[in-house]
Amino acid sequence: METRKIWTQFLPQWVLANMLGWAIYAPIFVILFSPIPIHRFPGRGVGIGVGFLISYFQWLVLKKHMHMDSMWLWTSTLTYSLYLGVLIFIGSNAPNFSTFTLLMINIVVMSLLSLSQRSALNYYVNNADIWIVVNAVTSIVAALVVCFGSQIFSITSPFFVWISYGGIYGVITGITLAKLYLSTLEASRAQSKQAVGQ
Repeated sequence: METRKIWTQFLPQWVLANMLGWAIYAPIFVILFSPIPIHRFPGRGVGIGVGFLISYFQWLVLKKHMHMDSMWLWTSTLTYSLYLGVLIFIGSNAPNFSTFTLLMINIVVMSLLSLSQRSALNYYVNNADIWIVVNAVTSIVAALVVCFGSQIFSITSPFFVWISYGGIYGVITGITLAKLYLSTLEASRAQSKQAVGQ
């Protein structure tokens, strides 16, 4: 029963939470890279706000299905806010930054995010170190797929771009979280049976 709920409820909800969170960033992206002067745009505050919302949507799903406490929310908010704050700063000062620059920012910040989220996951799943690699690599792969895909198919809608990013990220990381959680449950049950047998 638990296994079925994880795959049929947790996974789609996790994907939707990530798509929704990054969709909220789309209008901010439009403002940043529009020709309208944005010297008064409240970058840091918006970065923190959007970072909190992305983290909050993720945490709601984790809390419901894995009973995770708010540590995920605060560690993720801090790192997402850093990531979005850097993007907002670059967009405000150098709108035409290269794909390579964005990729490097993604690697550094998502590696930090992976480490901070791993500290929260470690209390709930075994082998939480796997998350460090999967989360960092997934964020980079999702960014590259969306970046090159939008260029190949001439897609200019930032909503489509960021929702697609959230979807790709959500599917891969969601499957990883589901497998980690279910393997932890199985290990716990095996230990309980062994203890009863003794």
